[in-house]
Amino acid sequence: MPIYLQNVHGYDPLTTGLLLMPGGLVMGLLGPQVGRLFDQQGARMLVVPGAAIMAAVLGLLTRASPTTPPGGCSTSMSCSVSVWR
Repeated sequence: MPIYLQNVHGYDPLTTGLLLMPGGLVMGLLGPQVGRLFDQQGARMLVVPGAAIMAAVLGLLTRASPTTPPGGCSTSMSCSVSVWR
C-alpha cells in the first residue's frame, strides 16, 4: 500500500505514513482486547470472522485504480491490517 500511494498517487513518505497511521493505531488499541478474547474463547471465534473480513477487504482493494481516493484505500488497508495481525 505505501508503494501504491507513493508511486501511483505521488504522495511523499510523510503523507503516506499519515494515511496509513490509523491501521497501526487500531492494532495497538485492539491488541490487548483481542488477546483477552483469544484467551477466553479460543482461536475459532476470531479466525472465522477475521478471514471473512479479510476476504471482503482484499476484494475491495482489487478494485483500486489511479482514480481511487486515497482515503478509501487507507481505510481498507487499515481494516485488513487490523484483521491480519
